[in-house]
Formats: sequence, C-alpha cells, structure tokens
Amino acid sequence: MLCGALALAGWAPVGAWLAERVDVPSFRQAEEFKRAAALEPVAAALDFLNRLATASPPIRVRLPVSIALDEYRLSIVDARLGPSGAAAATRLQLDDGKMGVALADRARDLCAAGRRCVVRLIGYWRGTVDDVGHLDVRRIDGLVPDAAAAAVEVESR
Repeated sequence: MLCGALALAGWAPVGAWLAERVDVPSFRQAEEFKRAAALEPVAAALDFLNRLATASPPIRVRLPVSIALDEYRLSIVDARLGPSGAAAATRLQLDDGKMGVALADRARDLCAAGRRCVVRLIGYWRGTVDDVGHLDVRRIDGLVPDAAAAAVEVESR
C-alpha cells in the first residue's frame, strides 16, 4: 500500500534507484577455451580426457557431443563424443544436475531440425568407466558450427 502511494507521489521505483547508484559486478566471466586435442584417434582423445579427470584443480572442457532426443523430444536417449554420432563413437553419460534447466529442455530448443544434433557442452570430464565417458555438464554452448573442426578444448587460465 505504501509503495503504491509513493509511486503515485512521483517517487522513482526502488529498482531504478538502485540501478543508478549500485555498480553490480557481472558474475559471468569471459570464457576462453583453446584447442587441446583432436577427437581422432579416439584412444588418444580419451587418454587426454582421462588425465584431465584427475587434475587438481579441475579443468573445464568444451566438447562436441552428438545427442539424440526421443521421439517426443522430451529426453536425451543417446549421447556420443564427437560430431558423427556413429555407433563406434564413445558413449557418454551426461550429468546435468547443476545446470538449473535440464539439458534436454535446452537441447530441444537448439535441435529444431531433427532428433539428432551436435552441440558443444561445457563441463568437467569425470573419466571413463566400462567404455562410457562421464561428463558433468555445466552449460550448453550452442550448436557445433563446423563438424570437421570439432576438437577437445580446455579452459585457458
């Protein structure tokens, strides 16, 4: 009630007043990634990623991942490392628990053309168990613009 009376009396909204006087820092820092390893041969790429899994402090990676949505486009039914999505490519288990909005929801908006598309995922590689790679996804970085140039990228510090 008091806020309405103040607004009618010509007082500026509190949010506008704060925006003029408070310099709010941006929490999102500019992220830079550098090419670290090629995806072919697969054994060398997995060896490189598995060495990163034991690094301290953890190093974020940006990987091209081919994902397939189910027929209703509600969930991700298959994820493979690399742009091809071939059956021979390394299967991935994606953990999107720290994203806020589910990875499938974000992928649904990006993959408008069909059920399978190639996206760049940013996160932490947790290793390979039983030929399945584990990636803790923190962010989806859009579609892979050029599948031929896709590679393992690490955050430059």
